[in-house]
Amino acid sequence: MDDSSELSREVEWAARRLRQAGMAFVLASQGRVLVESRKPGLLPLLQAARQLRAMSPARPVLADRVVGAAALLVACWAGVRAVYAEVASEAAHREAEARRLPLRSERRVPNVLNRQGDGLCPFEAAVIRALEQGAGLEEIVHLVERLAAGDGASVPSRWAERGAVRVRLAAGAGAGLGLAVLLPSVFHSFGLGPSFLPMHIPVLITGAVLGPGAGFAVGALAPLLSTILTGMPPLAPPVAQLMVPELATYGAAAGWLRARWVSRRLLEGTGGRAVRRLVGEYAWLSAALILGRLALALSAAAVGPALGLRVSPVAYVQAALLTGLPGLLVQLVVVPILTWQLADRLPILSERGEAYGTADAS
Repeated sequence: MDDSSELSREVEWAARRLRQAGMAFVLASQGRVLVESRKPGLLPLLQAARQLRAMSPARPVLADRVVGAAALLVACWAGVRAVYAEVASEAAHREAEARRLPLRSERRVPNVLNRQGDGLCPFEAAVIRALEQGAGLEEIVHLVERLAAGDGASVPSRWAERGAVRVRLAAGAGAGLGLAVLLPSVFHSFGLGPSFLPMHIPVLITGAVLGPGAGFAVGALAPLLSTILTGMPPLAPPVAQLMVPELATYGAAAGWLRARWVSRRLLEGTGGRAVRRLVGEYAWLSAALILGRLALALSAAAVGPALGLRVSPVAYVQAALLTGLPGLLVQLVVVPILTWQLADRLPILSERGEAYGTADAS
């Protein structure tokens, strides 16, 4: 057996141990665990690295949930032979390539965010800045130690990073809201609005990519803003009022469910990576559509008569379902594809997507 095959087997063994035992990271060599931990964050990994350097064992492999530049360099310092990551940042891949350290990741993301999802992980930001200033490996490890110890070492641009992420979120949500108003006006000009439900698509995608908060806000505002600007959907009968809870539920459910069924990869054992991803995309979308229709039904029953709804709530919901069947089919085709592409290819949006998924390591 050649060295590359043996190394691949060791990496696979460590990755399997990581998943099956629910560990945050695993350091293994020759089919046995050297150090493992369920505690997230860099401090346990740093402590394990020091322990390994003192033990001087055969060079191990590392399997970790999230690997940014900081974790990658700590692994280099510990003398690992290869790294497996469920999620790895672009900076981690660049450093691994520069140091000729094999790094395999299930998912590659622009950045590792902090736990709040409103800025870069402070370790990541500090290490990237140190690398730009030409710091060596020992200097970077000492920097990570100081940050982990909380001795006052800070990341000067932390608040700036948070502000930048918030600006990008606001821009993304604004674009989603604009499309949620513009698309229906185009479809209504051809008499196709009620059938193709064009307002639903931007709301679902905004929630799925930017998270439940942005999805809820866009879903709640879009019907009312569209009514003010274009007169559609109408207030009498109370279509706009009943669409508010429906679309707000779509947006919030899309963000919350996708983060758990795609980003957290709960369908990990159902086949290949692409198949799991596709199943996850359709799972969250189907569930969000059902929850949104339930919200519409409950709203029609609870407040429909008081708002002037002249038909029974059951008849109203049935009519909405039948009329919107073409739009439902369009959503099932278009939304998963666009969400997949946007979440993976646009850093402005996908950074927030990761904040609701697994790439939060600080």
